[in-house]
Amino acid sequence: MERPYFFTQSQRIIEKTACIGYLRAYFDGNGTSLLSNWNGLDKGRNTDAFKEELNGIIQALRSDKTPGSPLKSRGDMIDLCYGHLECILEKESPHNIYGFRVNTDRYSYMLRMNPNQGEYNLYCYCYERHWLERHLQGAERGIRFVDGDFIGRFRIADGDCIRLVQPDGSHRDVLCRYIDSYNVEMGWRGEECYHILEFAKLMERSSSKVIPLRSGLPTQCCGVNPHTGEIVLIRQGESGCTPTGLGDGSAEENQELVREYNKEAKVLPEQAAAMLAGALYGWDKPEADPVNYDSDGRFVKPKNRDSMER
Repeated sequence: MERPYFFTQSQRIIEKTACIGYLRAYFDGNGTSLLSNWNGLDKGRNTDAFKEELNGIIQALRSDKTPGSPLKSRGDMIDLCYGHLECILEKESPHNIYGFRVNTDRYSYMLRMNPNQGEYNLYCYCYERHWLERHLQGAERGIRFVDGDFIGRFRIADGDCIRLVQPDGSHRDVLCRYIDSYNVEMGWRGEECYHILEFAKLMERSSSKVIPLRSGLPTQCCGVNPHTGEIVLIRQGESGCTPTGLGDGSAEENQELVREYNKEAKVLPEQAAAMLAGALYGWDKPEADPVNYDSDGRFVKPKNRDSMER
């Protein structure tokens, strides 16, 4: 959930999280000297005390006294990153991009590392810790969408997308970012910001549909149509299922084949169950959210998180 905060945010989120600025740096051709520059985002918070602490953090990460010392050389950065594959932010070739967070009493430092030669190897985003953690606590609950009567419809994670479908069937996918419990930022560059009720009424006036595209779901998977028993292909965000022509056994035998197909595609049981429910009953339903299933793909009734946010 912290992933977006290792990258440059819109001005609204910069203010909400008290992002002071970011340091970017790269190793020289020998891979030992670290060359850096500073990009300030909030002059008022860029105090002498902050500068002193940031400098101390960077120097400590270059010191032999620090275990791993990832900023001592490109080789040391590679060793740290390869030893913490759970910290991958993005998978790229030849090197992935990794994220590490360092906290002090007052500040949080989000270190984005890319060991690839010829690129910036480090981005360090600096935040007032209290502001960042308060924002993350709210964002953890997700971005909620309501109808025109302010009744909750669904939630998506901060940084997920929605699909806006026009009456003529055309659609576009829009990135959404959490601002607070009542406001959402939309657009790949944060072009628009809406109160959630304002957005709901806008969609109703234009007769547009809003479909959640959850990052916790695959783009497609296989399933068994509960009405026909046949193996079908399910695409996230699309209504209905496409027959595959695969399998000619009973529904139980087809179910076993589907489990094998999905396992090979690294689709979890809870994801497959949510995909099938979304295609058959609607992507805005609780049954279409994988967080509402256990690891065996059994639906678990979700808690009502909207009743206290009216």
